[in-house]
Amino acid sequence: MSARAFEEDPGCSYMFVDFEGKAKLDILAWFWERYLWLSVAFNPENYVIMNGEDVIAETCILFHDGHVVTFWDKMRAGILKMPFVAGMNAVNRMLKNGNLSLEDDILWGKLGLDKTKFSKIEHVAVDPKFQGRGLGRKIVEHSIERIRQKGYSGCFLGTQKKANVDFYTKLGFEKVGEQLVDETAEDSPYKYLMLMKF
Repeated sequence: MSARAFEEDPGCSYMFVDFEGKAKLDILAWFWERYLWLSVAFNPENYVIMNGEDVIAETCILFHDGHVVTFWDKMRAGILKMPFVAGMNAVNRMLKNGNLSLEDDILWGKLGLDKTKFSKIEHVAVDPKFQGRGLGRKIVEHSIERIRQKGYSGCFLGTQKKANVDFYTKLGFEKVGEQLVDETAEDSPYKYLMLMKF
């Protein structure tokens, strides 16, 4: 489901520029399977909406519990096979995409927020066949409520789809930053940082 949900995502299109059609869906499925394994392994709060036996929407909340994903964690998830599965161009683009300092610069730097008091909503995905039915809103609102219940001061998330900025703003988030992922690439997307304080 994540592969279909992120097929047109600017960040995924940027990372996997060398793939099209079914090959792109296959590499996205491989990538998200490993990414979600890491999320589930180190984050007990992952939420899904089901339609029968099919996952049609999902997200996870990253609580600041002190755990840092290690090299060995990534090995177990299979992420280090990326150069052999997707090629070095995808790896280089993924590293640029993942090494943005937007959270550090804006949230913990410029705004001076305490990172232990803010939780991150990660990987909000809705199957394209089910988009437009309020599932994204439902799963994000559920995540926000859970973060409140845990006593956090707020939450944040990032998106690389400009249309999502309006969606998250309607839910009560504020855009606090944006950054070009790769200044040397013509197809580079922006990353938008959204913040909600309780």
